[in-house]
Amino acid sequence: MANSRRIVAGLSALLLTVSLSSCGFNSADEGKPTRGSLSEVKSKLAESNDSADEAKESEEMDTSSEESDSAADSADIDPVILAEAEAAAAQVSVETIPDGKLYYTDTWVKAEAPAVLVYGYKYKADLNLEEQKAALEQHGVASLSGIVEKIKAHLVSKGAKAPQIRYEYFDADGNVVWSHTF
Repeated sequence: MANSRRIVAGLSALLLTVSLSSCGFNSADEGKPTRGSLSEVKSKLAESNDSADEAKESEEMDTSSEESDSAADSADIDPVILAEAEAAAAQVSVETIPDGKLYYTDTWVKAEAPAVLVYGYKYKADLNLEEQKAALEQHGVASLSGIVEKIKAHLVSKGAKAPQIRYEYFDADGNVVWSHTF
């Protein structure tokens, strides 16, 4: 039970941190490339295509078709959700979560079409996942709902249409332990 409370408290603290960091998004930064942004990737791809020799060009054409598929996929994602996912991903790590190193080996934030902000967590192998799953099933939705509503309100104020927030928890092998979309 103590672990359940620690998990819920940690999740609440993480969500508060992420939602507050998202509020710090400066409209002057809009349009500027951030680490790993789509515009930066396109720019680097264009540079590499310009300087590549003929042998590499054919190889890159195969790769660029996959990347253009990926770019097409990201074009289907609400741009506000994309920007907020990038901002949150820069803030969220195992180290920033209270007791994160005790429970997780990895965390991530990503955007999915049409307007889904996904927070992912990968548990350590040595944890009792049945206990973790029971705590999430019992307290997860109730403890996350308040923060999720604040994040959604923030996203809507930035122009996102019908945003959704999903939390996904995985075991060390990548199997879903718990997932919920708000």
